[in-house]
Amino acid sequence: MKNEFFKLDCEVFNIANLYDEAGKRHNELLSEIENNGNAEMNLDEVFQLSDEIISKEYGKELVSGFSSKAFATPIIDFESYEAMQNFIKNLKINDIEKSLNLELFDFMMNYDGNNVCDIIDSIKKFEEKAIAENRVENVANTLVTSSVARYSLAYWNDRVQGGESLMRKGFWKKLFIGVADAIGAAAGAVAGSATVIGGIAGGIVGGSAASAGFAKAWDLFAE
Repeated sequence: MKNEFFKLDCEVFNIANLYDEAGKRHNELLSEIENNGNAEMNLDEVFQLSDEIISKEYGKELVSGFSSKAFATPIIDFESYEAMQNFIKNLKINDIEKSLNLELFDFMMNYDGNNVCDIIDSIKKFEEKAIAENRVENVANTLVTSSVARYSLAYWNDRVQGGESLMRKGFWKKLFIGVADAIGAAAGAVAGSATVIGGIAGGIVGGSAASAGFAKAWDLFAE
């Protein structure tokens, strides 16, 4: 798989999170999307490619009705941090998970392009605290989301060039690709939990769709 995090001085994997596989599979799926795309593709073409690869991975019947464009567009179109918070508050998850997800995204916003290992370590501690204080099944959405958050940060870290490329785009501290992935995972896990896709697969699919769309929106796709 492209980008195996060998340049990091920290371990992305967290054995304490029973849903850790979600983040790893998210990166594998995203890597396949990126490796099969090119910088000349427009956003609709990126979404079409995402749908093709997602369908190949999970089967057309399992992802019937899923559209990367329809799913990811609201996330890509966030105009403010408050819009992101409201999106999470309106997800059909319990109040504990809403609060935890908001906490997760708050400290993810401390990522500055140079402190990825600090943020990954903070996410691991966040996960372990959530597990210690709650029944795992009551925070499954959060654990899928945080797993995707860790792996996504590792995946995109080399691409932000110390944060400068994101700041030039004018979106820094509003939203960045790692957060978009995690939000997509949170929403995808909700959708998946009510279908045969399953919560983990839904999180992977949702995170990958949001990631591919956001990367292209910032002209970072297949850079």
